[in-house]
Order: sequence, then structure tokens, then C-alpha cells
Amino acid sequence: MSNWVLTDLRSKRTWDIGSLAIDEFAWPANQPLLQLGEVAHTLSAVEEAEPDFPVITPLSIDSVTGVLRRRQRGYIGAAFRVGGFGRALQPGDVLVPSTNVPALFVNETLTGSLASAQFLAIRPDPSVIDSHWLWGVLNSRSGRSLRRLVTAESSGKLDATAALLRMKIVVPSLDEQRSVAYRLVAVEQRLRGQEQEGPTTWWRVTDLRGQQWRFALASANPSLMQEGEPLSNYCEIVRGRQSRPREDQPMNPSTDMLPLATGMYLAGRRDEAAPVLPNSLIAEPGDVLVAVIGERPLAQVVSQPMLVSDTVYRVRPSERMLAPAIASFLNSAIGLARWRFLALDGTVPQMRLTDLRQFPVAADALEVQAAEVLPVGPLDAQLESILWPN
Repeated sequence: MSNWVLTDLRSKRTWDIGSLAIDEFAWPANQPLLQLGEVAHTLSAVEEAEPDFPVITPLSIDSVTGVLRRRQRGYIGAAFRVGGFGRALQPGDVLVPSTNVPALFVNETLTGSLASAQFLAIRPDPSVIDSHWLWGVLNSRSGRSLRRLVTAESSGKLDATAALLRMKIVVPSLDEQRSVAYRLVAVEQRLRGQEQEGPTTWWRVTDLRGQQWRFALASANPSLMQEGEPLSNYCEIVRGRQSRPREDQPMNPSTDMLPLATGMYLAGRRDEAAPVLPNSLIAEPGDVLVAVIGERPLAQVVSQPMLVSDTVYRVRPSERMLAPAIASFLNSAIGLARWRFLALDGTVPQMRLTDLRQFPVAADALEVQAAEVLPVGPLDAQLESILWPN
């Protein structure tokens, strides 16, 4: 993701791009600022990871949803252990990567895990900052933008760590922090339990007659693709349309404009609007948007009317109350595994309309109550709206 700012260079002592961008950065709220190193202290990695032991690394974290997806094997080097005595990580600590992925909140479900020393491990000072507030600020859209800026010129982990600890973050009073803590806790807790098993090798003898070869050859257990009802039983699914006018097509100044849903929008990387054309496909509140291209569905429930581009599917549930559960299932570990099952092979995975309509939905997946479904949409956007609703 790129960042840009507009600034007057006449009054600047340096034209260093990174420094200029940091100087121009502003948090959404006018609240007290403190350096990260003033509100938390760093922890040292004192364990040594064995080559075959599964270790949490920055690559284990989904860059959009913040979910811990899959631990890595083959990591050799220093590591943090979660739980235990001495200098072990404890629930409430935060693992901050120097790369552009969400920070990981250390919770009790990770006890016994190892995390690589590629993270900056910090322990919030409870007299100054709430641990969930710190996690939320670092993972908000503004927080991730600032993290990218301060680490952009870093030449290694030491430089990146020093830059992150100097970074100034929003630290209001503890009362203000705690007023939104319950919502931050709810988001963090719903990210748990979505970890996938690591890849394994396998072989078996099978009869390829009467079944699709790509299913039989893609997994040791292709019967998973027959478990559940087709998604089309619950909704209407159509692909979006090209929403940008041709260069030779005259534009009426009075043409209505709507936000445009693209694959980049679903990934949290671009917000744009486009004119409503005669052939435009519009998503209404309660519809679900799903990416056409990529390794993840990036399913989101629509909250306002939007144009749907040809890189997005519009899923319209027969009962609007099912929308959050459908999006939650598609984004879950089971949904993601089935998505990768069905996505076409090639340089860039792509989901065909016919396959999405046949996407098997677990029998009990849509019985989940709305309060229990997993959060959908980019994590940074969710946290931004909680921390700074105005």
C-alpha cells in the first residue's frame, strides 16, 4: 500500500521523503500523544526454536483480517514463549511486526506457543494505557499507516524497532480508553480460533471415474467439498460489471455517484467512487460482497448502496438476516480452505461464478446468531470506526 502527502518544502530543513511524510501525518482525534516506548516496555526473546517446531511469524497473520492463519515450520533462531515464568510473554502483551501486517494480541489461547524474534514484543504499562487500546491503535487504519511511514527507511530489525518505539500514538485518559474497551475486546476475541493446520504431504489410491479430478487431486479428503448445501440455495449470486465509462463516452454532470466496490476495496486498499451508468450493478445494504480474484473471499456485508465492479460478486441472501453469517462462514478457516479448493489454478487464483454458486456451506453455519459471527471486512477499518467514530 502506498502513502502520499502534499507539503510545502520551502520551510523544511530536509527533503527526506520519510521524514516529511511523518511530519505531515495526523491522527483523526486531537488527543494526547506519547511515544510507544513511553507507554510500554520491550521484552527479549530468550528461547531457541527447533527447526520443526511450528512458530508464529509475521507471515502467519492475515494482512487484512488480522487472523492468525498458519504457523511456520523451519524457523531457526530466537523466539518468545507464551506463558510460564520469567521473561515469557503473558496475556495482554502485543507482538508488533515491522512489516505491513497487523499486530498480534497475546491471549490465553496462545499459551505454550513460540513467536519469532522478528516481532517487537511489548508489554503495556497498565497505569498509562489499556492493552486492548494499544492493540487497537496500532492496528487501526491510521496506526498502520503511521507504522508503514516510520519503518519505511529502516535497514533492519534494529532500526525498525527503534523507529517504532519513537512513534507517537494517541493515549487519552484511561477512562476514555475503557469506554470503548468492551468493543475492542469483542473484535479481538472473534479473531481467535481461525488457525489452519500446516501443509502436509499425502498420497492415496482413488478411482477418478465419476468425480472431478481437480477435487480428487487437490486434497487427501475431497469429500469435504460434498459436505453442506450449495451457497446458491441461500442467495442470488451475480458478478459485477465494468463501472468506469469509456473515454469516448460523454458524462452528464448530473450523473449520480456511488462508492465503488472493487477487489482492492475489499482488501482495504482503495476507496473510490464512480458514476451510476445504465448497466451498473448496485449492491444494497444487507448484500454480501465477495472478491472474484485472490486466495481469500474477503467477504463483507454492505452497509450503504455501492456500485459493484467486475472484480466482485454480489451475493444477495434470500433472507437479509443471513448476510453476516454468510460473510462470516466464507471468511472462516473452513470457508477459506474450501475457497482455495475451488479457486482456479494459475498465477492468480480466481473463483468462477459456477463454483461460487456450488460453494458448500456447512449445515449449521447459518444458524449462528448475529452476535456470535466473526468480524468481516478489513480489521483496520473496523478499529478506526470504533476508536474514532466521528
